[in-house]
Amino acid sequence: MTQPTDHEQPARDDLYDALDQSWYRWDPPNMAKGTGITHLIDAHQAEVRAAVLREAADAIDARQDKLDAEIRSEYGELDRDTELESAATRTMAKHLRRMAEEGR
Repeated sequence: MTQPTDHEQPARDDLYDALDQSWYRWDPPNMAKGTGITHLIDAHQAEVRAAVLREAADAIDARQDKLDAEIRSEYGELDRDTELESAATRTMAKHLRRMAEEGR
């Protein structure tokens, strides 16, 4: 996956500027300022991405729960095809959670 350029990611520029202005408060030893700020931004982006993946997985599960409940209330149970579709959908939600944990 190719990293977006700074032009495509203005929030990254804003975050870099904010960290650059407050660097003196953190100032870790043996680390160049630009490198340290870049590490902080990358770590922040990884956390945000993981949170978005987890939120998407939760939304998928919630939607599937709602669909399953609607079908159960109308028909009393899920048919085999609906069970398979539900299981496949939940597998995708698990995959998103795994991606969030692995940092992919």
